[in-house]
This record gives sequence, C-alpha cells and structure tokens, in this order.
Amino acid sequence: MRTPKRKQRPKGSAQIRKEQRSGGEFWGYDVWIRQPDGSRKRYREFTFATKAEADQALAALKTAGWKARYGLKSPSLAQHTSINDAIASYLKVTKANLMANKTDDSPYWRDAPGHLQTLQRWGEFVGLSRHVNSIRYDDFVFWVAAETERGKKKNGRGLKKATIRRGLNTIRASLNHAVQTYSDLKSYQVPRSPLTKKSEHERDRVLSDEEISKISVALAAKNEWADALFFFQINLITGGRMAEMLRMRWEESSVRFGTVKLYSSKTKKWRTIKAPSAASLIAHRKAEGRGTATHVLPLPDNWIRKALRKASESVGIRYGQSVPGGWCPHDLRHYSEFRTMPSRHRQPSWST
Repeated sequence: MRTPKRKQRPKGSAQIRKEQRSGGEFWGYDVWIRQPDGSRKRYREFTFATKAEADQALAALKTAGWKARYGLKSPSLAQHTSINDAIASYLKVTKANLMANKTDDSPYWRDAPGHLQTLQRWGEFVGLSRHVNSIRYDDFVFWVAAETERGKKKNGRGLKKATIRRGLNTIRASLNHAVQTYSDLKSYQVPRSPLTKKSEHERDRVLSDEEISKISVALAAKNEWADALFFFQINLITGGRMAEMLRMRWEESSVRFGTVKLYSSKTKKWRTIKAPSAASLIAHRKAEGRGTATHVLPLPDNWIRKALRKASESVGIRYGQSVPGGWCPHDLRHYSEFRTMPSRHRQPSWST
C-alpha cells in the first residue's frame, strides 16, 4: 500500500516557531537573510516567551538587513574598495612574490616589470578613486582603443593586440585579487577581456634550410661571433627560449644520455630534451674552455641579438620582429622540421 505523500508546509511558515530548549519551550525565528555583499547568512534565536515578541525581533532584523542591502546604511559604514586600493594590494603581493622567487639565475630583473607599469597606467586612465565594482566591459574596450592610439603617437604604429592583451590579463588579475581580498566585492564579477587570441594572427616565421645555412656561414666567418653561432645552433636543436639558454649550466647536459635539461622561468618547470647533437656541442664548447665555470653561455641577450642581426643582414636576410618578413631569436622555436626527423638524421650539417 502506497504511503500518502506528506504535505509540505508553506514557504516561510517555519521562520517563526516554538522549539524545546533546556529551560522549556520558547518561541523564536530561523531565517536566512541576504547580506550587502550578496551572500546569505543564517540567523537563529529561540529565547522569546511569546510569538509576538519573536515576530517583533524578526521584523527588526529584516529591516536592518534591507537597509544594508539596498544602500540605506550610513555612508560612513559602507565599504567601497577603490581602484587605488586594489592596485596597491596587488602590487604588494606581486612584488613580494617576485622577490621570493629571485635567484642568481634570474635574467632581466627589474623592480617594476612592464606589466606592473601597465597596471599603474590603467589605474590613472580609469581613475584611482573610482570603485572597483563600477568597472564594466566597456571600460576594457575604451582602454584597448586608448592603448592603440598611444602606440601610434609613440612609434607611429599601433601596439600589437597581443601586447595589449597581456596588459589586460594583468589588469583582470588585479581585479580578481581584489575580489578575493575585500568583502564588499564578493558578489562582483570581473568583466571578460574584449581581446582573444583569435584577434590577430600569431607570428609564424620559420627559417628555411637555405637561410639557416647562410646565417651559419656568416656567423662562422668571424671569430668574435663564435658564441652567437653556438647560440644559433643550440637554439635550433632544442627550441629553447632565450632566457633558458642564458641560464643553462654545464651539469644540465649529458653526452652519455644525449639529453639537455632546460628550466623555464615562464612556466616554472623543467623539461628534458633528447638531443644528442646539442649535448655534443655543449661538451665541445666546454672542452674549448668557453663559458664560465658554471654557465654555458653567460652573455647578455642584446649582444647575441646584435650579432644575429649583423650576420643575417650581411647575407640579405631580414631581421627584426617588427620588420616585414623578418625573423627574431624566438622564431627559432618554430623550426620543428629538424626536431621531427628520425634520430639517425638529427645531426645537421650546420651543427658540426
């Protein structure tokens, strides 16, 4: 026989009720009230002798909650986090994190990196005294337009969308940090970025075998470019970043196992690459007494870039990230043809 379905009480009827306590039965209330930050908080109290007293106490509690929720509180009691507060809090944590992770191998060290300077410039653009919860999607759109115009006035051409996108990522990170830090922003949602990776075509400049051969011959023609030639060869083989090459130590390469270990300051991870030809080049460099006692290539990146530019232009190959058809050291990471060859063919003619 089917059990009859229990009839549910009307919603809200259980807010005021009588419950058994240690001193006897008392009237009271059990309610959830929305807070100014958007969250819900539960209130329970069963200490009243009559139902009328419990009704009166609950009405006063709800009135106070409504005043707080709809901005009827005294302005002095309302908390509003400003853009200045959000930026200052994010800068404090970020700079402390940079200092905590600083090592002797940290390249390009600056007390105020470019993305933090962009964040401060954005704060002046929107207004430091403005409330964080007033930032909307349109503010990001206006910022993109302003940055594009600033680039045109500064260097005659607009900034790349990828550059502006990186700045927006820092701005949104600071706002998300404020949401997690300040209680008045718990219900605030940071607007999405108007720029996506599909907003522009990424660079895809891959040097051909003929171009690689010409640049290698040009670098080998001058003894003072020997370090630049080594960087060019090792970077083509491993596909490492500039910073990874400059911080490489001797013990991170093994001729026996034919491997090279690279540590990325960007991803904070190690990766081991199977590249016997790279390990042989590093061992040969150590036998020649180049480098230092600890590092394989202790050179400033601007010297390497300048040598690559001169050698490339001497053989009629355009160089430069902003030059139409030009290449830059980071593009060597795109040279995947060699890395996809079978292992028996991994010793190119230009690496000997």
